[in-house]
Amino acid sequence: MYFPFQTPIRTIMLGDEVIGDNSIDIERAFSIGATMGGAYKNTADIEIDVELASDLALNITDGDDNLLEILPPSYYNATFDKITIPAGSFIGKMRVDLTDAFFADPLTTGLHYVIPVKMTAVKRADSILQGFPAGGVVNPDRRVSSDWLSGQEPKDYVLFGVKYINPTHGAYLYRGRSVNITDPTAPKDTISYSTRFLDDNIGIKLSTASLTQSKTDKVAGGGRYEERRGEQYSMVLTFDEANNDVTVRSFDGTTDIISGTGIYYSKADQRAESYNGKRHRTIYLDYTFEDRGQSYQVNDSLVFLDTDIKFEKFSVKVTQ
Repeated sequence: MYFPFQTPIRTIMLGDEVIGDNSIDIERAFSIGATMGGAYKNTADIEIDVELASDLALNITDGDDNLLEILPPSYYNATFDKITIPAGSFIGKMRVDLTDAFFADPLTTGLHYVIPVKMTAVKRADSILQGFPAGGVVNPDRRVSSDWLSGQEPKDYVLFGVKYINPTHGAYLYRGRSVNITDPTAPKDTISYSTRFLDDNIGIKLSTASLTQSKTDKVAGGGRYEERRGEQYSMVLTFDEANNDVTVRSFDGTTDIISGTGIYYSKADQRAESYNGKRHRTIYLDYTFEDRGQSYQVNDSLVFLDTDIKFEKFSVKVTQ
């Protein structure tokens, strides 16, 4: 018995345009899975005793030296006692339900919290892959690979990283128009960034800032304005799900003033735009911004392309 990965990152995906089944994500939950190996079939329900191993989350950072911490108990509901692999299967799962407190913490939009789980015993199966220490190591640390023989590291534990993305997070097809309105009586320098076919347009990324807010680092994208990207040009979009409204503002700490409004439609709405024969989440923005003493008015449209999420693992360092 073993955990297939020791340092996976589980991203809770709350949107309605995820490839695959994210029904458990929509329920604000996820599963931690264990695997059976070394057999062609499983004829019995295998019970693996597990426990929350808080010591495994002490004094650790990721590969970039960012502090990692154990997920606070108030952030989830789960009982860490056993995982059952049912007869006929090679995989067993343990469900973890997340609370509102998890989604209220800004640190949960990235890797910061882990759930450390360890196998302690197994019934109706032979063994747990507990690893073989390297020669001369008296008290091997599961998290330190050099404490173990190469290829014989323990797989009886998992540091399960968890984060989330909000429903509007992802990559979008991006097009629009900007006008210099410094002199409102004489608009000038109208720039359009749009192609004939929707799916040939440039891209833009919306990143999760909170459950209802997404951030992007580009304004008036395209053409000669393509240089207007980065933290200085970051804007935050706040989504009002009840009214399908969007509010546009500058990201905290930026030097440029950005303000405006918008509207968005889910893929189920007839007003959403389509490509490849399918409708996709569509966002229309109407905002102004100031840059280098000039004022601009912008109309943008964003059509959802992909969540831009893939399977991730992280490296772990023991700091002391």
